[in-house]
Amino acid sequence: MAHQNLRHLALILDGNRRWGKQRGIAMSVDFYVSSGLLGLDITRAAFDRDIEDLTIWIGSLSNLTDRSALEIRALNKAYQTFFSDEANLAFLRERQIRVDCFGRWRDLLKPATIATIESVLQTTAGYNSGKRMTVLIGYDGTDERGEALRHIIESDVKPSGETSRDYADLLRQHSWTGHLPDVDLIIRTGCGDDPHNSAGFLSLLVDHSQYAFLDTLWPDFTPELLNQVIDNFAGRERRLGK
Repeated sequence: MAHQNLRHLALILDGNRRWGKQRGIAMSVDFYVSSGLLGLDITRAAFDRDIEDLTIWIGSLSNLTDRSALEIRALNKAYQTFFSDEANLAFLRERQIRVDCFGRWRDLLKPATIATIESVLQTTAGYNSGKRMTVLIGYDGTDERGEALRHIIESDVKPSGETSRDYADLLRQHSWTGHLPDVDLIIRTGCGDDPHNSAGFLSLLVDHSQYAFLDTLWPDFTPELLNQVIDNFAGRERRLGK
């Protein structure tokens, strides 16, 4: 069987709070900035492997609706810091990487954070390398599917045919992330002893995805570990049921 190339990599960043608890670091407005919620070193290493699409889930819908006010302020600061950091912006500009952001973030984040993200989306919209980083904030896969179905019903659009596949394709076409290619590999940190997906993560794109569940908590995840996981993936045989 042929070994598959890695075109679309998705990262679920788990373990920040456990990392802080292990070190006696209390939640503060600077917690997620200091713990490295968004790491340029990981992003750089991923695109160095010549992937076309990197998707990172850095905030679920429940993260922004069920957590304490202090933690939500900390998340806002982390997002604003990442999307305004000059090193990050320079990397995106140098590599001509387009940034997209999906989820309920426009409804749930502070106005200043929203404005910062919007600025990056607008600035990178014209970048033309074919590389793309998709950031998921206030995201839930069940919410995505429901919103796609609501849009289909309200728009009264019909599938191109009558098969189940035609209807599935229609749902994907109207979803937030349906334009992305199928996910080849999902890496989830901080869950080696509890391997699982969450909240229907990218459920319309993961029919044939492979997974890597790691014990390593996100703040301890390094480019070296990333490359080990990618090398392991590259050596796998993907039978796809054959």
